[in-house]
Amino acid sequence: MKLFFSGLIAFIFFGLCVSVSLAEESSLGNVPPMMMIANQELSPAATSLESSMPIIADSVEGSLESYETAVPFNEERDRDHRVVIETIAPPRENVVTLVERSPFNRMKQLAGRWEGLSESAPGEKSNKIVVVYDVTAGGNAVMERIFPGTSQEMVTMYYEQKGQLTLTHYCLIGTRSTMVLKPIIVSENSRPSNTYEFGLIENADLDPAVDTHMNSLRVTFIDEDHMNQSWEMFEAGKPSGSYSFALTRVVDKP
Repeated sequence: MKLFFSGLIAFIFFGLCVSVSLAEESSLGNVPPMMMIANQELSPAATSLESSMPIIADSVEGSLESYETAVPFNEERDRDHRVVIETIAPPRENVVTLVERSPFNRMKQLAGRWEGLSESAPGEKSNKIVVVYDVTAGGNAVMERIFPGTSQEMVTMYYEQKGQLTLTHYCLIGTRSTMVLKPIIVSENSRPSNTYEFGLIENADLDPAVDTHMNSLRVTFIDEDHMNQSWEMFEAGKPSGSYSFALTRVVDKP
């Protein structure tokens, strides 16, 4: 009899355990997996996106940029967790601007027909001017023609001499001036100035104290298709006038 009651009690206890286990599994089966994960105690390492989603950037060109995003792990918590997500930014192109060219290469970029206005003194009537630039001599010289094809045509040749940008100006008054580019001033952002200053150097065929001649030239590059020029004339060793041009490129590489 005792053996019968012991077996009956064991059977009832086993049935109760099975019922409780099935009830727990049934209740958990209605909870979405993400909610199950969210209600677990997560360690700092488990909340890091880096540990579960590593970013491999060894073979990708570009730089890493970061931004923050809110990730609510549990609606019952007082604050949102924030993680930093890193993305690969596309590489920036190294754009070569006009001011980054060497002086002689910058002069080569002038190839084309330019038109504009000239004035010999402030307030005087401006006259139309045409200037044509040609790269010649196998790329070793740039020829500038002012008033091309007219009786007033003047020619200036730009070239490198001993590593310096040099010009020789053939003036309609019959003299020839040779000038060299003065040192270019570098601005605070480590970029060269957009203005070229040319100064007269010794010329066996010219006596600057006696002969009327062009003594200096200032060229200001505004952008790829706009520039200003200012020529200064000397007579008997003293300034006698200046001639300024405001030019715009109208034809590229004629």
